[in-house]
Amino acid sequence: MVKIDWHAGFVSAIKLELREYDNYLTYEEEHYIANRAQRLDLLIIKNNALDVIGNPIARIFGKFNIFEYKGIGDTLSYGDFYKTLAYTSLYLYEKKTDETYSADSYTMTFVRNSYPRKLIAHLQRDGITCTEYVPGYISVEGAIFKTQILITGRMAPGENIWLKSLTDSGTKNDLNYIISRTAELDKKYRDEADNVMDVFASANSELMQIVDKEEEAMCEAIEQWYAKRHKEEFEEMNRQLANINEELANKDEELANKAEELANKAEELANKDEELANKDAVINSLLAENARLKEKLGFSV
Repeated sequence: MVKIDWHAGFVSAIKLELREYDNYLTYEEEHYIANRAQRLDLLIIKNNALDVIGNPIARIFGKFNIFEYKGIGDTLSYGDFYKTLAYTSLYLYEKKTDETYSADSYTMTFVRNSYPRKLIAHLQRDGITCTEYVPGYISVEGAIFKTQILITGRMAPGENIWLKSLTDSGTKNDLNYIISRTAELDKKYRDEADNVMDVFASANSELMQIVDKEEEAMCEAIEQWYAKRHKEEFEEMNRQLANINEELANKDEELANKAEELANKAEELANKDEELANKDAVINSLLAENARLKEKLGFSV
């Protein structure tokens, strides 16, 4: 079975949904807290220059916005809710600045494809009100922080298509929508769209096989999408190889220069050795001549 990276798809989907506000939002995926003992699924920090975000996903946003995402097959439990509440509280504590010690600066958003009935029942039992004010958007009132639950599978058709694409029950219309919307994106968002497409294609393999057999036009679009992606990956790989080859060529040149330096040093040493040998020969000749003279003059040698 192919392992699906739901989390990577989710982060990309959120970035695509909120891309209009890119200049005001900072994304920190898997942000670690408590000396790296725990981590937040996704932290979105909002620039103070931006007051309100029009997208309903960010309706409750404060400065620090914590997301907990559950992919297909994962449960969103009572424990997950209070774990995220604890992590958000700990993150607030670790900020350690007066201006951020405000519950209004922090929000919690839980995202799941299907309705978490058990969690809702538990929260209501604890006196926390959960209201689905429009399909797919649940306002949670009574928690310490502003909180919402997003149910992507209940959102209106055509709304938040990137988030809704994180499903294993996709349709041809969904696929066509992803392809057409991807074509409209600026180049800087294409990688994010590719991540969502990867999740969709992996989670809906049977649909992709049916489309491959029956929908010639769509197949061509998909093939073009994959071809473009592989072409870009191939070009990037070639660029990396060119850089590596250039680095190796520079290293070869450095080594050649070092070898030349060593050869010159070796030649200098050889000349020094020859010079010393000549001096030794002169000294030995002088010593021999000195011994001969002493003997001739009657000195004992």
